Amino acid sequence: NASVILGLQDPSNPEGWKPCCWGWGGQSCSCSNAACELSWTSSAVRNRIVDLIGEVAGEYARVTNPGHALAGIALDFERGLDYFPAATPTATRKSIMTQFLRDIRTALDKVDPALVLGLRLTPRWSELQSQGIDDLALLVAPVADGGCGVTYLNFGIYFYAFMPCQAPDLPSLAAAIPKGTPWFYEVSSWTGT
Repeated sequence: NASVILGLQDPSNPEGWKPCCWGWGGQSCSCSNAACELSWTSSAVRNRIVDLIGEVAGEYARVTNPGHALAGIALDFERGLDYFPAATPTATRKSIMTQFLRDIRTALDKVDPALVLGLRLTPRWSELQSQGIDDLALLVAPVADGGCGVTYLNFGIYFYAFMPCQAPDLPSLAAAIPKGTPWFYEVSSWTGT
């Protein structure tokens, strides 16, 4: 339905919804992310993801052997960059994503407050802003202090980062991370030209 699928919220998008296709196995696809991703403006989308993460964390915590317990989860915001319809105001994006991450932290805390919550993020301020997750201090602040309770940040290379004109904003990102917060820059192997 139009409130759940991101691509259906944009009347100028003639593609409509398509299953995600990234070109694996010789497939070709010309759809944009918006044609195949869910919209975070939908509380049904956010609630389902929070419930799923809480259920998975609880199940792994229940069935793991001592010494092999679940350490936590990492959410990957680096691979999919579209979460909101284009006209969504920045303040709305931030409000939604802040509450979404708080809800995930709360779901993990119900299982075990020691569970780690990591975020894999794009190394570009512009994409972080469009995702509503560009306030790094708020991300790592405890939920009790109005933050999201994220344990660590991982800035990962995404496809555009391989282009010289799209160099990552790592120096300014590093400066914005509160002192004492674990973070790293992930550089994956790349065999493309």
